[in-house]
Amino acid sequence: MSKIIPQNFIDDLLSKVDIVDIVGSRIKLRRTGSNLVGLCPFHTEKTPSFTVSQSKQFFHCFGCNAHGNTIGFVMQFERLSFVEAIENLATQAGLTIPRASGYHDKVRYNELYQITEKTSAFFEQQLPRSSRAINYLKSRGLTGEICKKFKVGYATSDWENLRSIYSSSPITKQHMITAGLLVNKENKTYSRFRDRIMFPIHDTRGHIIGFGGRAIDNDPAKYLNSPETPIFHKGEELYGLYEAKKADRSSLKSIIVVEGYLDVIALAQFGVTNVVATLGTAISTKQIQLMLRNTSEIVFCFDGDQAGRAAAWRALENSLPLMRDGIQIKFLFLPEAHDPDSLIRKESKEKFIKRLESAIPLSDFFMKQLAYNVNINTIDGKAKLTKTGKELLKKMPQGIFHQLLSSKIAELANINVEELKNYDFSQSWTAAPTNQQAKKEELSNQLKSTNKAVIPIIIQNTINILLHHPELVCHIDDTSDIKNIKISGIDILLELIILLKNQQNISMGAILEYWRDREELEFLNKLACKEPIIPKDILKNELIDIIQLLKQLEREKAIQLLLAKAATQKLNPEERKELQHLIETSKK
Repeated sequence: MSKIIPQNFIDDLLSKVDIVDIVGSRIKLRRTGSNLVGLCPFHTEKTPSFTVSQSKQFFHCFGCNAHGNTIGFVMQFERLSFVEAIENLATQAGLTIPRASGYHDKVRYNELYQITEKTSAFFEQQLPRSSRAINYLKSRGLTGEICKKFKVGYATSDWENLRSIYSSSPITKQHMITAGLLVNKENKTYSRFRDRIMFPIHDTRGHIIGFGGRAIDNDPAKYLNSPETPIFHKGEELYGLYEAKKADRSSLKSIIVVEGYLDVIALAQFGVTNVVATLGTAISTKQIQLMLRNTSEIVFCFDGDQAGRAAAWRALENSLPLMRDGIQIKFLFLPEAHDPDSLIRKESKEKFIKRLESAIPLSDFFMKQLAYNVNINTIDGKAKLTKTGKELLKKMPQGIFHQLLSSKIAELANINVEELKNYDFSQSWTAAPTNQQAKKEELSNQLKSTNKAVIPIIIQNTINILLHHPELVCHIDDTSDIKNIKISGIDILLELIILLKNQQNISMGAILEYWRDREELEFLNKLACKEPIIPKDILKNELIDIIQLLKQLEREKAIQLLLAKAATQKLNPEERKELQHLIETSKK
């Protein structure tokens, strides 16, 4: 979603707003040295552990590990999406948001919203005219009132059932294709949704961004959703969230996640309005983030069979990176042959609510699944449990919840909790080897390692130096000699160096914004939370040494390759010249 707004505008915005002003207008801060501190707004505490760095434009809580830049704070505090947070900050800064150039300019977002609104109204008009559609909804126990509240409609079986919309100016077939409502295949254009009950999908601001269509007959594709469009990204939205917020305008104490659109509507009909559904895919981390901007408690409601438990485990794994203190995530497994719709009709609202109240906490489900099919009375079983537990704990932010879960795993494996801790650079700054030869050996060993996923400590430290002291990039000259080096993390380092050389005086908060929505962001955030304790002049020398070492290793590797070739065949003049140059350079 960040690509919707040009990066240069985001850079300009972050340079014009001060994180101290933004945070200070929402919580009380007091200055201690170069930073400001206050009570964390994201978890309950009596002693301030929430710090704000004005020079780095970055916040971090040592209690719950919440952290980020100005945009991230507004998103978390105000429970806004990325675009909404940008709009909020832009308004304060008096800036007008441009939209990214290219494809998105061809059809403006407001035009797409108008098309989806008009199409939704058309589907609603068709519903009373179809006895089949009405009888189907009645067979599911839905009333006309609840269908109207959710704007349920019907798409007729006509292959061109939307022609009355796109035949009227200024809406064209291309607009409808862009909105995901028409399909263009083999020079033929036809309606994507035919003979289906239609469920409009809203974003949190109330715009209709897409549709879900439910087949009435036994169509192999029971559900059909809108494709990805400029306004619809199914991995980032939830069906029913807008309606849930509308039903409870104060705040959502909890959100229940179910699998089907009809489950959402049926529960709402019984007065359980805080319900959402995924859009035909497994729950994503972004969808969980979206819910946590609106509540602090999520209850995942799944079938009790193996497939349901597998889906619950995926939801748990995607929840772990977001499990800061104060958040509750639970799991409710339904009786066999029941979904939320059928269960609430059978048992009543009151009994369904009681089931929700007795839902399994994430920690209990985590431990139960961790020990599943593992014999913890054997050494192998304990080793397997500990290894799996370590990997999962790495996904979680530091905090009380992390500590408690670590203790539970250690207790189950009958080991000391300290033994469970795997080295993690986010815990502390680690000094790299101090002499040149030791550094070289460490890097050489990493190059030989088969585990390319592990980023060497020296590379981590180098990235960390530049994150906290971006001005030191001036001591790095040409990096073309190391761009092809095969070592984990080098791509991040090179990208960071290029960014800092192109963006002078950039803050750490603005640097991190370049990695938004990328998997490397979590790694960079961990480094951002831990400032090097080594003096700046020593850090400068450390930075220069490591870059020179990387170059030297690459030269030596190139020399070995050329020497190996020379042992079996004659080198051409260019290769001999290159070898001589490399040998002379490596002696300097």
